[in-house]
Amino acid sequence: MRFEAVVVGAGSTGTSIAFHLMSKGAKRVLLIDKSCLGCGQTSVSSAIIRTQYSHPETRKMAVWSWRFIREKFVGETECPHSPFYEIGVAYGASREQESEVRQVASALVEMGVEVKLMNPQEFAEAVHPINTEGLSLVSWEPHGGFGDPHTLVSCFAEAARRRGLRIKQGVRVVGLDMEPGGDVVRGVRLETGETVSAEVVINAMNVWCNTVLSRYGLDLPLVVAKEEVVVFSHPGHRAGPVWADLVLGFYSRRESSESTLVGSLEPAQVASGEGVEPGFYTKPPARLVFERGVAANRFPELRESTPKAAWYGYYDVSPDWQPILGPDHRAEGLVHAVGLSGHGFKLSPAIGDVVSDIVLRGEPRLVDPEPFRPSRFWEGRGERGRFKYGILG
Repeated sequence: MRFEAVVVGAGSTGTSIAFHLMSKGAKRVLLIDKSCLGCGQTSVSSAIIRTQYSHPETRKMAVWSWRFIREKFVGETECPHSPFYEIGVAYGASREQESEVRQVASALVEMGVEVKLMNPQEFAEAVHPINTEGLSLVSWEPHGGFGDPHTLVSCFAEAARRRGLRIKQGVRVVGLDMEPGGDVVRGVRLETGETVSAEVVINAMNVWCNTVLSRYGLDLPLVVAKEEVVVFSHPGHRAGPVWADLVLGFYSRRESSESTLVGSLEPAQVASGEGVEPGFYTKPPARLVFERGVAANRFPELRESTPKAAWYGYYDVSPDWQPILGPDHRAEGLVHAVGLSGHGFKLSPAIGDVVSDIVLRGEPRLVDPEPFRPSRFWEGRGERGRFKYGILG
């Protein structure tokens, strides 16, 4: 059988693409993963769902994704429950950062998103206690929150399967099937020796994509960044909302009613995507506990907290920290959905819509494709967001 599309990678991105392809009428689609559904980087995602992006087109995808997860996901996937936890999202900014935060808030209000600009002391009294030192403004998005990666991935995949999607798990793609001349992709090669024929191959392989693409001179300009998080337990003290601290350089969110997950807004770069797999520490390393402990300078409940768990995952980071979405300009039949730069889970519904439109219609309807085309880096283009930290978009 020749498939209309083969999607390689079954995390939040790949399953969303497969779901949207099948929902738009595709008949022959195969989803392949070297492990299992959602077992890669998605499995350790902090899964924050927010809309405060400074890049206009990425912001469109963030708002669309937030609305889809919050309002449409259960109905369209027939999932038994929502993957979304609405606890609010706040950005804490210094005076030097106020301009960017205000501009983003204004743009979101015009898009119909509720955002409130608050004095830090007002936020501390009305929303959640914080140490306001260094802050001049808090941008409060009350209807943001975080999601459950397992629910999102499994429900996307099952809904697509009901529409005819085929799924192969535990099988590694080791190469592309190229026409003689090497400029047309006509399928993928599996570690079993099997070749799967397809009109389009969709690369949703995250940090692992260049291990396949480099064999054909089709590398993408990605670096790999390691993100480590610690969960702190603070019995008797209520956990706060999602928080992005533009002053102290950390983010946090409620893990349970009395525990808080803390990560860094500046993940450390590592050499390559070779052999990088997400994982869990048996005991939170002292180094990491010390680094993430900076959050106690903002949240009183963390001052007497105990580190109870820690894990790590990896981001595929593009040069401008924006997704790489669209056809490869060097090889026909190859479409990319990588370089998500830490935005993958929260943008996954929109990425599924955009990439499925590219495959089935040639162009997306949701966004202007130009800022995301793979060719932009060869053409000297690329537009980074205005926030200090690239991971914030």
